[in-house]
Amino acid sequence: MKRALPAVLLLAALAAVAVAFAPAVREPVAGAARAAAPPPAPELRVPALPALTRDPFRYAQPGPPSRVPTAAGGIASAGDEEPVATLPAEPPVRLVGILRRGGGLRAALSIRGELALLAVGEQAGGFTLRGLDEDAGARLEAPDGSILQLRPR
Repeated sequence: MKRALPAVLLLAALAAVAVAFAPAVREPVAGAARAAAPPPAPELRVPALPALTRDPFRYAQPGPPSRVPTAAGGIASAGDEEPVATLPAEPPVRLVGILRRGGGLRAALSIRGELALLAVGEQAGGFTLRGLDEDAGARLEAPDGSILQLRPR
């Protein structure tokens, strides 16, 4: 019991010190400058979004032609527009290049967007390669029987 008495006294002394300093820790010392409160955050004003006139996740439904204002201030309908010049249609077949493969020449042709490597006599997409020369290009027979001469670029 002699050993427990100093430990109890030590704990009592620590508790008394803690109680004595507790009010000093909670209350600021007289004359000390108080920290200023932070300024309030500025109020953010977000403009209201305009009301949607259509569903952005759906394509427009076919309907009557729309009318748009013109530069002169009048209103033009879709039928009043000038016809737009169209590009000439790309030929269904074109010569991409000529290469040597397996000791012979082959034509690299783009037939309706598909690439084909043809030797003389071979056929792809209805076109038959009838002749091939590095200088003159490729001579093809079309599905309708006409002969096309394609020159290298």
